[in-house]
Formats: sequence, structure tokens, C-alpha cells
Amino acid sequence: MKTLQNRILQLALFAILIAGTAVLYAVGSGKQLPVTGQTTVHTANDDGTYQTGTDAPSVRFSDNGNGTITDNMTGLMWLQSPDSTKRGWRGAITYCEGLDYASHSDWRLPTVNELETLANYSQSALSTWLNGQGFTNVQANYYWSSTTYAPSTPHAWYIDMNDGILKGDFNKTQTHYVWPVRSAAP
Repeated sequence: MKTLQNRILQLALFAILIAGTAVLYAVGSGKQLPVTGQTTVHTANDDGTYQTGTDAPSVRFSDNGNGTITDNMTGLMWLQSPDSTKRGWRGAITYCEGLDYASHSDWRLPTVNELETLANYSQSALSTWLNGQGFTNVQANYYWSSTTYAPSTPHAWYIDMNDGILKGDFNKTQTHYVWPVRSAAP
């Protein structure tokens, strides 16, 4: 009985240690997160005041010359011109998984976190800004992520490329734009 109690105590302490480590990494200093781009102070102590996070590299996006662009901040490779066909969520996943483009066949639908890295919150029109960064055909509209909306699993997260707002209230059967991504590492 004492051995079982000791083992339970050990497991509980281990769980607390792991949870504490996760909180430490999650809270951190914010230096691993990119800056939002907001530099204007709208009120004391807002994002424009502190501007925490990692600065974007001097050249944020590199045109690879093959219809793809690499984000030098995240190491993600995006299609230079996102597909202009709207698809349901499952169709979006299938499309990305089946894509063979620029000598790469490991394309996928991006996670909500990956999509959000494209946002520059100092810009009033995200699609216009992205189209000025070397991308073409970025629509001021909704783009699917591969991330299911946990509070309601028939829904998935998406980003509005007009204003950068993330939401999870669209049913997966609705049709939206698709922007395949892959890791730029070989």
C-alpha cells in the first residue's frame, strides 16, 4: 500500500513539474513571438507602447522564383498565388495534400497559428499588404486553417485576410479560400 501511495505521489509531482514547465514556456518573455506590427500608441500601455516580440527580419518574404515565397521569420513556404477556388474544409485539406507544385509534394492546409503569422496588424488591409510583399491574388476574404474549432467540432478556424481577424464560427461545409503551406526546410 505504501508503495502505491509513493508511486501516486511521484506521478502527481511529475505532473505538477510538467504543468509548471508548460506554463513557463507559454508565458515566457514574448521574445519568440513575432511583433504584431502595431507601433502607434492608441492608449497608455497598449501593444504600441511595448511592441514586444521578435522583430521581423529585414527581408520578411523571399521570392523563390518558382511560384513560392518563403517567410524568413517562420521558415514556412507559401504558394505565391493562393488558389482562387473556394472549397469546403475537407476539400481544402484534400487539395493541399494532393498538391505537387514547385518540385514539392508535402503541401498541407496551414494551422490557425501558421495563418496568423501572415498578419501584420499595423495594416488596415491585410490582403493589400501581402500582395505588396510579393504575393499575388491574396483575396480580402476568408482562408481556412486545418485547425478544428474545439468548442464546436463541426466548425474550423479561419482568418479574414481583409483585417486579420481569426474566427472559428464557420461550419466545415461552407466554402472559403485555401492557401497551401509547407516547411521551407529540405
